[in-house]
Amino acid sequence: MNNSRIIGKHTLESLTVGMYADNRIVFREYVQNATDAIDNAVATGIIEQKDGRIDITIDSKRKEIRIRDNGTGIRNQDVYHTLGDIGKSTKRHSENRGFRGIGRLGGLGYCTELQFITSYQGEKLKIVTLWDAKELRRVLQPDNDNYEAIVEVIDAVTIQEEQPEKESEHYFEVVMSGIEEEHFNLLDIENIKYYLSQVAPVPFDYTQNMALKKVNDHLQNLGVSPEEYKIFLNELYSRKFSGDLTSL
Repeated sequence: MNNSRIIGKHTLESLTVGMYADNRIVFREYVQNATDAIDNAVATGIIEQKDGRIDITIDSKRKEIRIRDNGTGIRNQDVYHTLGDIGKSTKRHSENRGFRGIGRLGGLGYCTELQFITSYQGEKLKIVTLWDAKELRRVLQPDNDNYEAIVEVIDAVTIQEEQPEKESEHYFEVVMSGIEEEHFNLLDIENIKYYLSQVAPVPFDYTQNMALKKVNDHLQNLGVSPEEYKIFLNELYSRKFSGDLTSL
């Protein structure tokens, strides 16, 4: 009697294409992971809190989105399982914002290729993990019987390679290439700026709402500091992003 079980490949569809009702949530997920990485880098002494940063670059001409943080990155030896295992994470729900290990897959539903690029301080390599999102969608078609299990599908649509990197570098970068036409709103900089101002942990602009300063002052008196991170949107074009309620 064969008691082995298979987790069907179509489970991946729920974790990618069917993950979010609002496709912009993918930005929130990746920023959330980035803040966790920055917190870890601060806790381990790699950087100071003031030096943590998240850079988001939206290139509408190339139909490409990049989200990069200068947090800890992932050790070379841990990349395979950290980025390849589904629904498994070493994060603690009481300490980290993202902990289920599935949010990183969200970008697969909106582009033709998804890359995770990471480097860990002290190692001379960066690891590039490439997901062929277009092929994934083809494999998940109901009439495609080439693969049954999730593991088989992942192996068929991912490639991982090592590339030289400076030992001093530490980062994690998400690259969504070939944004699909039905998701071109993800390339709308003003739209995304407004969205992030509502969901991302960015500083408030007290000149726009003085009541927020009173709330902040009260929190400071209680010894509580709001969690704020430096998030830059398209800094390549000298546009600093700091939220809807913060000066631009």
